Amino acid sequence: MSRKSKLVFFLNKKDFFILKPITGLINFFLHLEIPKRVYEKRVKLVHPYSIVIHPDVTFGNEVKVFHEVTIGKIHEGKNKGVPTIGDNVTIYPKSIILGKINIGNNVKIYSGSVVTKSVPDNSIVFGNPQKIKNVIE
Repeated sequence: MSRKSKLVFFLNKKDFFILKPITGLINFFLHLEIPKRVYEKRVKLVHPYSIVIHPDVTFGNEVKVFHEVTIGKIHEGKNKGVPTIGDNVTIYPKSIILGKINIGNNVKIYSGSVVTKSVPDNSIVFGNPQKIKNVIE
């Protein structure tokens, strides 16, 4: 994890009253909208820049999130809700994950993917619309 990542993680996880204005400025300039509970899980922000995560998203352990990622809610329709993300998931830059879907364990979501359907364990996701390649380990 880079120094910037460690600083962002530290400032957002700790609830120091005196540091709140600094934390707010850092989040503003880095375009981060990340709920505090994300920092309580083992989620690593590899390049913390322009990341938006809905407050109700559920994360497993050892999740890596790169820059320019959106993980959000669909407000209406059959996929209404927020994603659940499993353990050991890597989400590469410029990926979008939307709706009430499950991302399995040991999944890699490649750059620029738009994920709106559930993904099984041990898979690779790429493209828009999403394509899934199952990997047997």
